[in-house]
Amino acid sequence: MDSGKPENRWKQNMNNVSFVMYSHSTYSDLWEPFFDRAEQHINLSFAKYYLFVDSIDVPPSQHIPEKYEIILYDDTDSYTDRLTSCLQKIETEYCIFQHEDMILYDDINATTVKKILHIAEKEKIDYIKLLKGGSPKDTHSDLSHKECTALREIYATFDYIIAIQSSIWKVKAFLEIVSANPDQSIWQFELSAQEYCRTKNYSCFYSFEGNEKKRGLFHWDSSVWPVIATAIFKGKWTVDQYPQELKEIFIQYAIDPADRGTC
Repeated sequence: MDSGKPENRWKQNMNNVSFVMYSHSTYSDLWEPFFDRAEQHINLSFAKYYLFVDSIDVPPSQHIPEKYEIILYDDTDSYTDRLTSCLQKIETEYCIFQHEDMILYDDINATTVKKILHIAEKEKIDYIKLLKGGSPKDTHSDLSHKECTALREIYATFDYIIAIQSSIWKVKAFLEIVSANPDQSIWQFELSAQEYCRTKNYSCFYSFEGNEKKRGLFHWDSSVWPVIATAIFKGKWTVDQYPQELKEIFIQYAIDPADRGTC
């Protein structure tokens, strides 16, 4: 086997990447669709699989695949303190991070994901959001990476350099950012972390091939990582933005949307 071929290099990179899902036991009704859709749509094997959660002592716990290592956090901690305690236990250099309501609705482009990971490792990229989104100023710029048209650069002048979305993270950078913003909720973190990232000059990109449709006011679909971003807003299903995708999930997993309510 010629280990110099690009596809082989990309395959080797997967040994340095973990697949991470953050959740809370009050969102355990989303575990089955999240894990099932991940198995269905991700044709990749990662070095490690992690579930960050406060407890699995809930009825849907049987939906957690055996390959996931459970990392428990203290439910009394803030969002950033929970992440800090959990990220310290990750053993790989990179991770793909998401919440339980970031559910895939189609096959990922595994070839492009592996290429992106290869570039990230080679160039020491800290963060890659797997979809386009942000303020109008942020989304106006679409400068492609020289080796991959599916990668677009995020600049320090962006309003939102990082976001809690399905993303590829260099674990060291992610841990540094959350630990520098202690005792914060997810909403506080997404605001305060921006200025911190500007001072540190992280290398950040997002994935966008150019032909994806806009979804709502502030983000686009992803042809590389087709994900619902996000399925829950303030505890309710986002059927206003993902009517067809969520309808399929409700039917497939026998979910009554009235139990949570809808947006």
